[in-house]
Amino acid sequence: MKKLNFLGFPIALLYGLGMQLRNMLFKSGILYSNSIPLPSIGVGNLSVGGTGKSVVIMYLLELLSERKKVGVLSRGYKRITKGVLQADKDSSAATIGDEPYQFYKAYPGIDVVVAEKRQEGVRHFQESLPSVEVLLLDDVYQHQYVTPSLMVLTTSFDAPFYRDFLLPVGNLREPRNGKSRADIILVTKCPRGIDAKQKQEILNAIKPASHQKVYFTTIKYSEWIQNETEKKHLKSFLTAPFVLVTGIANAAPLVSYLHELGLEFEHLAFQDHHLFSKKEAAEIAKKSKERFILTTQKDYHRLLLNWKSTQIYYLPIQMQFLFAEEEQQFKHQIASVM
Repeated sequence: MKKLNFLGFPIALLYGLGMQLRNMLFKSGILYSNSIPLPSIGVGNLSVGGTGKSVVIMYLLELLSERKKVGVLSRGYKRITKGVLQADKDSSAATIGDEPYQFYKAYPGIDVVVAEKRQEGVRHFQESLPSVEVLLLDDVYQHQYVTPSLMVLTTSFDAPFYRDFLLPVGNLREPRNGKSRADIILVTKCPRGIDAKQKQEILNAIKPASHQKVYFTTIKYSEWIQNETEKKHLKSFLTAPFVLVTGIANAAPLVSYLHELGLEFEHLAFQDHHLFSKKEAAEIAKKSKERFILTTQKDYHRLLLNWKSTQIYYLPIQMQFLFAEEEQQFKHQIASVM
């Protein structure tokens, strides 16, 4: 969680009042929200990033794509294009955004559409992609002009929404009571050793409503690193130092994990969703010399835009439930909207 900007409290107060008014207008029906005319699952958060939304989308794609024709709708944050755009063979992380491109590359059989206005994106699925049976909406929590069948709210273990503050003091996009719109609340990036007492303390702080379910998840790192041409065991990095390049909201869990493995590396950190320029790619190449580059799956596709190198690898990750019974309950809720 970022250091609090106490000078921003007056701005945060005004911002919070504006968001409360907006939420009230939607709740009262003055601003109208359209139900999506097919089974749909929204994933979002109350903060500006770092809660693992894309990992949740990947989990849902793995769960659903073998049995259903799945579509993904996203804004395509920091893409260089505008309007409604459907992913195709000519798409890149620059044209549709790093996360939508990651989904498209990982699951070639799905349809991926990006649109700033989600209602326009939904309309595109209705008119141009009628074969889609279930729609996943990425980063949709504040886009209340559309209402998914099921809404999943993500909040990270280390920076939960109930300890955060509104922008620009903290990282919240809207007041904490916005949690009420969620059907499921996922506490993400939990340590594996969480005990019953810690779990109950978090539940007490979240105060879920009777219709809400809270589940606890963690990050599962692959034992393998890969690129477009090869795959090798992560332990192969134990033999020599390497360079870690990240452009994500919170790289701390990854850095901590690699240190726990006893790996030696230099970390080059960039802002979330950073589009690497040719100059930056050249500087990274110069700094790495003969060393391998390790990065995240999102960053990998952005790095390749200006640097075609076989020495770049990414480390795949997955969402994993801490408790098996919670995963079964989660899957049951997902199945209930199909």
